[in-house]
Amino acid sequence: MFLGIYLGVSAGIASLVVQTQAFFTIFLSFLFFKARVSLQQIIGMLIAFFGIFLIGFEMHGSASLSGFLLLIGAAFAWAVSNVITKKAGNADMFALVVWTSLVPPIPMLGLSWTFEGTNVLAETWSYVTWNGVLCTLYMAWIATLIGATLWAKLISIYSPSQVAPFSLLIPVFAIASASLFLGETMSVFAMFACGLVFIGLVINQWPRKIVSSLAPKIPQKAVA
Repeated sequence: MFLGIYLGVSAGIASLVVQTQAFFTIFLSFLFFKARVSLQQIIGMLIAFFGIFLIGFEMHGSASLSGFLLLIGAAFAWAVSNVITKKAGNADMFALVVWTSLVPPIPMLGLSWTFEGTNVLAETWSYVTWNGVLCTLYMAWIATLIGATLWAKLISIYSPSQVAPFSLLIPVFAIASASLFLGETMSVFAMFACGLVFIGLVINQWPRKIVSSLAPKIPQKAVA
């Protein structure tokens, strides 16, 4: 994902494209777990993703093809990790997150040296600020140790196809946070698009028993 951003995709658009993992997760859940996907879930996902599309349209971001393809690859990798997490069963998800976090540093360091040069570490330390340190701690402790563990726990309890669509809320909270903490203006169009995401998720997650009970009853003729 970061390489896709480096190759020309804006961070805002990247956060939207990666949400295609929800569709990949549903497909892989059907493939590996024979998870049933109802028409109600499909309709909800389409409405939510249309809201995501409108948010991307509002951002007016430009993207390179190579960066876009890398982000699609990142979304698919996220979906694969959801399937692997589900396969792990009743494992200690906190331990799983901690131990798997030991894998990325070496390939990430190699990619950094390849695309940013060998002096990147020295340059990075020269620009260290307290804001940067706090952001790093947030990513390591809150987003990874807590957020990823809770996500993995939900995946282990419920079907990945049920949990994955909630990631579509990420751009919604990003826009809301930018409005609250950075003073960015949230347009009526953006609020409408965020509303579509919420409506789509409600439809996607609404209990099917309730939906069927709300459907009109067709009286059955008595059999002679």
